[in-house]
Amino acid sequence: MTNFDVLRLQEFVDADVKPETIQLQYSVLDHRPNYKMTDFCQEQGISLLCYGTVAGGFLSEAYLGMREPQPPFKNRSLTNIN
Repeated sequence: MTNFDVLRLQEFVDADVKPETIQLQYSVLDHRPNYKMTDFCQEQGISLLCYGTVAGGFLSEAYLGMREPQPPFKNRSLTNIN
């Protein structure tokens, strides 16, 4: 599965359809999974597969000395920088 919130994931688990893994955006800039998702997945034995861990390259040398990215963003990860 990818990009489901805890409420939707709970519906799957309640219907006896438990995924092995959920893929979600998670980085040092985007901590949203820390608010319920990581605890829920740990309790249910669901693994996390994280993408966007370096914020679409924002945390790499590619942006050193550059202005903050502005819309339209090159990729989805950059929408969570602000």
